[in-house]
Order: sequence, then structure tokens, then C-alpha cells
Amino acid sequence: EEEARVPVRLGLKAGSVVGEIGAGDGRLTLLVAQAVGPGGRVFSTELGEDKLETLRSAVKRSGQANVSVVAADVRKTGLSAACCEAVFMRDVNHHFTAPDEILADIRRALRPGGRLLIIDFEPRQGLGAVEGVRANRRGHGIPMTVLVEELKAQGFEIENQDPDWRSDLFAVLARVPASSAGAN
Repeated sequence: EEEARVPVRLGLKAGSVVGEIGAGDGRLTLLVAQAVGPGGRVFSTELGEDKLETLRSAVKRSGQANVSVVAADVRKTGLSAACCEAVFMRDVNHHFTAPDEILADIRRALRPGGRLLIIDFEPRQGLGAVEGVRANRRGHGIPMTVLVEELKAQGFEIENQDPDWRSDLFAVLARVPASSAGAN
């Protein structure tokens, strides 16, 4: 149920072009690929050859011809400029060691008025800190307020903040201003 809200929240329709950052096993990528249909496209990114191969295998097994697997790194998404109407990620942002660079690169990849949906969680007791993340993120997770500050610093407009996306997750929906896509 929570996953089915992603295409709705992003306003996706048949023919939409969307990117997923840190796609993992590809489950959300494949759901979104169905939502945008054969006339749409999903660019699904991941780090490292092992994760990319897992993702490629999932896409191949699914038979979804509208998904492209893209190699990313810690500072770049691997997405082309203005390639997407929307970008999303779940449980990924709190791992960013270079959030300003990645968010700027996502903004560059979005078309004017493009939307970014970030689903993540507040820092939790009992989870080890993620090595290399900023201290203001306070360990494993990211405060929603910090995420909103980082998005605004990169020129995103905040459309919606949902602290109860799921019992253990929040969601922030942001947009690239229609008149200044790609500018910082």
C-alpha cells in the first residue's frame, strides 16, 4: 500500500519519465515502470557492480522494457541533464556523504517543475552511525528538518512534508521551480 502511493504522490501518468536513486532490489522501480507504462521510462540507479547486477537481473526477470539501469557514484546520480519529470528514493538519503552534490545533481536531472520525493526515517536508537555523514544528521537516519534545509539550500521548493508516510518513515515532496531548473 505504501509503495503504491509513490506514483500517485509524484503525479506520474502513462508516458512519464522518472528516476529512482538507490533502487536496491528494484521492487519500487518495477512498480513505477508499470505505472508509467510502455510509453514511459524509468532510470534506476545504484552503486557498485554487485548492486547493479542484482538490479539488472530483477529488471530482466520482470520483462519490463521501459527500465534503464544506471551506474551512480557517491557524488553523481548518473542521470542526464533534464531527463526526468520526477525522481524518488526510499531509505537512501540518510546514507549520503555528499548530500549537497547529489541533490544538485538530482536538480540538474529534473526538468523545470520536476518533483523529488524522498522517503526516509528519523535517526533511531540502536542503529550504528553511517560513516562519513554530516554530524547534523545525528547517526543512522536523517531528521526531516535537516532534509528540508538541505533541499532548500539546493533551490528546491517544498510542496509537502508528511511525518507519517508510514509508521517508521516520513516523506518530503519537493519541486524544482518551473522557471529555474538546473540553476543553483
